[in-house]
Amino acid sequence: MKYVSVLALCSVSFGSYAEMQLLDEAALSGVTGQAGITVDIKAKVEIDELRYTDDGHPLSLEGISIHQTGDDTETAQSYVMVDVTEGGELQLRQISENTHIQVDEIRVDSLNTAPDSFGTFAIDFDMENYFQLKGGGLFSSDAGMTISQYNSRIFGIERDADGEPLLDGEGNVITKGAELFYRDNGNDLMVSFDYETWGTDWTLDVVADPYKPGQQAILITNPDHHFNLVIDRIKFKTRDTVGNNFTSDPNNSGLDNQANVGMITASADMSGELYISAGGKDPVEGLTFNFQQSLTNGDFRYIDTNNNGDKYELALTGVDHSVQVTNLTFDVIDDYLQLSTERLEGTVDIENIFIGTPYGVDDTSKVSMGSVHVDYLFEDQVANGQTYTNTLKLNPKGNQYGGDQGITIDTSWSLVNADIGYTDNGNTVWVSGIQSYGSGVLTFDLINASYLYANNIVDANADPFFDGVRIGFEDVVGHYSIDGLRVGAEGEDKNSLALQGGTELLLPLQIFQEADFTLNGNVTILPGSLEVEEGTYIPGEGEQNESTYSTGLTINGDLHFTDTTFGISVDSDGSGLWLDDVTYDISMRNSTLNVDDRGVILDSGLYVSNMDIGNVRLGEKNTGESLGRVVISTLENNSLTYIRSGGAGGVCIGASGGQSSCVNNGGRWEDRGDEGVTIGINAKFIDKDKVESDSSDQTLTQAERHNAGKLLDKINSIDPNADTKLGWYRSDGKVGIEAVGISTDDEGLTVELAVDVAETAVKGIDTNDGLLKRVLIDGGGQEVFVNDGDVEARLLAGYTNPLGFAVDTKVEFKQLNIDSINMNHHVGGAQPIFYGAQFENVSLRANITATPIR
Repeated sequence: MKYVSVLALCSVSFGSYAEMQLLDEAALSGVTGQAGITVDIKAKVEIDELRYTDDGHPLSLEGISIHQTGDDTETAQSYVMVDVTEGGELQLRQISENTHIQVDEIRVDSLNTAPDSFGTFAIDFDMENYFQLKGGGLFSSDAGMTISQYNSRIFGIERDADGEPLLDGEGNVITKGAELFYRDNGNDLMVSFDYETWGTDWTLDVVADPYKPGQQAILITNPDHHFNLVIDRIKFKTRDTVGNNFTSDPNNSGLDNQANVGMITASADMSGELYISAGGKDPVEGLTFNFQQSLTNGDFRYIDTNNNGDKYELALTGVDHSVQVTNLTFDVIDDYLQLSTERLEGTVDIENIFIGTPYGVDDTSKVSMGSVHVDYLFEDQVANGQTYTNTLKLNPKGNQYGGDQGITIDTSWSLVNADIGYTDNGNTVWVSGIQSYGSGVLTFDLINASYLYANNIVDANADPFFDGVRIGFEDVVGHYSIDGLRVGAEGEDKNSLALQGGTELLLPLQIFQEADFTLNGNVTILPGSLEVEEGTYIPGEGEQNESTYSTGLTINGDLHFTDTTFGISVDSDGSGLWLDDVTYDISMRNSTLNVDDRGVILDSGLYVSNMDIGNVRLGEKNTGESLGRVVISTLENNSLTYIRSGGAGGVCIGASGGQSSCVNNGGRWEDRGDEGVTIGINAKFIDKDKVESDSSDQTLTQAERHNAGKLLDKINSIDPNADTKLGWYRSDGKVGIEAVGISTDDEGLTVELAVDVAETAVKGIDTNDGLLKRVLIDGGGQEVFVNDGDVEARLLAGYTNPLGFAVDTKVEFKQLNIDSINMNHHVGGAQPIFYGAQFENVSLRANITATPIR
């Protein structure tokens, strides 16, 4: 039970540094001589099994141990100091030093014979807690309990070889993060964190359950709750020994030598109430939770450090979140744990989003992307004759090749409605009427690929395995749809705004208005961003015998979409432009994700994709007229996708140049403000034939030939026929035309979208005379039709242009090559129309603003 209580404390928030000081031996001896009681606890605990049974189904925690960190023969040290204040309140102060807690296995098994387990969990920590308690709860001084003050912190202390705390130059104890470990088949994931919380007036009462008439519930209220969290390290290490004995010191376990994800910080104020009652989904046993929670003044940051030590952040500031959860149930059923909720409803407000800004610089000097507001509702719904719920079924053991440990989640989700509002310089665009539902299986494993292949564990036909945290997708069948966009001033009621199109402007990012899909495959995430891959030849250094990393993430994986339909542009009656009968395969090798001064950067690494669209349909999505079959295949290396703060700024439409020259040249100047967001893709298509040629070209350097050969081997391991091509075919596949061998130079092909919500010139039909005129908004917020010659005077008089969803698009490339354009026939095969097309120095720009139809 001690293990359970400590983990419960870890999951709550933790106390103020200013309020608490670490006590040395001298200070503790002083406390002992004062009023009250001090209890010195030395614990070395071993528990074979702790079991919780729900309707005859056991949840077992096996191999529980508590001892000193790094030495399972030594006891863990704790102190508890008890006193009573002059006001009659009970004071408790508890200190834990250099403590290790471990659970070898967590199983769910009615017969308790299966080897399958959720894995091994352990934590190394120091902890301080202070509580001041009094009798009486929320409703009465005679019943319940109140925690009038509390502050707590869980962290770590740097110690020497003898376990003594290390001191800095000023005599202060040097602290670090507590270390939380998860082990799966000998592979370790470690999270180092420092978590503190403080607050006042928590209450605990037993009351009539308002959600379950006739039953009682435990009511916990937290009107004043605050927390700070710093995660300074997230690291992964593959197995080097078999067994579950942790070497907790990172220097011994090798974790210090592994790459780090980066640093994460979070802080917020919270308040709310929680009802806990007996009975889960099956009302006899289990647990039910109902709660409302508000988070305010949230500050969440991810910090990425580059090779020069420069730190850049992705920051969400001024975050407010309110959520209400109805009937969240917990049950142990057969061989799985089940979490299910009837209703989850909430709102999120993010005042500022900073992307790629320097860490440690005052936020007032940074450029914000703008603000975001989200409304969401999850609850049961029926779609296509099937009921979808919001349920997680957690099974021990992950992927079939991942060993006896891991996690499998059989999930169902049901998002009834969501609206996402993005505000840019006081104007808001709403992505309105988002709906999604589906079901499928997810698996989570920590993978050592070398071990799996060396021991012939993986089937030859399975997708490749990679080192890291592997997330598998098995028959995930889902749907999502977007009704459209709404545009208005900040604060306007979104439901009063006209529904319009505009999602089509995001198609270069493969964001569709609607999709039905079946997904299989996996993504494996490894802490650290790959800098130099093992096997790379560097002049003067030779072939590298290991990969090197900085902070960030490295991503490998294979995704397979089948039975998929994408909606490009869909009307309210369901008719539109559809991509039907789609299969879409994606393979990523050594993709990296980082934050730097360019923003959030996704480097594709080696990327192979093939989208086979069986029918491009106009009309109804499954039966509309087919315009033929389209195949898009890409072979890319180190393509970039990036997101950064700031939109188009000043834009010249219909001419070129700055503001004055734009107007003088007959154009229209639009100032879209300093906020907004820019999203770009820099695609670098490579020609496999050229890579193969480079691998043996004696005019190239040894390093160039070597690295080309390594790249060729990797391409062949994914798909020997990989190439970049675009083809259109008759829907029966018998006749078509295709461009094959598409490649770019090293600068690639760039598509950049600068997204803003801004005023724009709009024309519409004046119903009074049937003429096409400019549309303006008068001082009362009403639309008026104005002749072109009168527009300037009206704008000077205070009229404004209508708001729209504005996208400034640039397409640029220095060189684009096409090996050949072929006519393809089912009898004669591919017949070249011509060989060798090359396009150079192309720059295209378009300004498109979506507004309601007038």
